[in-house]
Amino acid sequence: MSLFFKEVFSCGESGERLRPATDGVRGWPEPRLVRALPLLFALALSVGCAGAKVAVPTQFPVPLVEKVPLPVGLHLDDALLAYIHRESLEQRGDWEIELGTAQPAMFANLLEGMFV
Repeated sequence: MSLFFKEVFSCGESGERLRPATDGVRGWPEPRLVRALPLLFALALSVGCAGAKVAVPTQFPVPLVEKVPLPVGLHLDDALLAYIHRESLEQRGDWEIELGTAQPAMFANLLEGMFV
C-alpha cells in the first residue's frame, strides 16, 4: 500500500469501507461543508434566474451644446409617463423596467440645454 493511501484514507478495524480521513488532515474541507455544497450551488442558481424589477434613474445631465433661440413647449402623454417595459426571458426570469418615471426629468434637461 502506498504512503499516500495510508495517510489519506483510513479503514475501520471491522473491515468497513474505506473513507477519506479528513479529521486532522490539513487542507481538507469539513465533511458538513462538502455535503452542503450542492445545496448552496442549487440555491445560487435559482436566485440568479429570478429576474428583476428595475427603475431607471431620474438624474440626467444637461447637454452642453449651443442653445437654439426658439421657444419650445413640451407635452408628455400619460402612456409615456406610465410606461413599463416587461420581458420574460427563459433562462433569466421576468424583467420589469420602469421607464416612464424618468421621462419628465430627461426631456426637461434635454430641452433646457438645447433651447432658450
